[in-house]
Amino acid sequence: KLIDANACPCCNVQTAADGEGNVYVSWRKVFGSDDTQVRDMVVAASTDGGKTFGAPVKIYDDGFQFKGCVHVGAPMAIDSAGTLHVAWTLVQLTVKECIMHLQLITDKVSVNRCQS
Repeated sequence: KLIDANACPCCNVQTAADGEGNVYVSWRKVFGSDDTQVRDMVVAASTDGGKTFGAPVKIYDDGFQFKGCVHVGAPMAIDSAGTLHVAWTLVQLTVKECIMHLQLITDKVSVNRCQS
């Protein structure tokens, strides 16, 4: 089943699931077109074992503009408290690894961003 038609065609799609029927999918979504194209990471969540998914939530508004592909995804892990953790490479002038804490509760996203 197609979750989003605007995924970066060569970046990795990642999945994570817990034992409660929650399934998460992350990918680099392409926003805009041509010179205004932005490729930021998003996560979609399912609470019914992957039968249906909510709308993608942008992990962070990186504003990553790149006419090409960096071939990276956003690996995820769920801790014992049920919190989803997402990590990805942020490219802004220099390449740096950032670890993000993402909590999907209704439509509210809580993010703790690493410091450069």
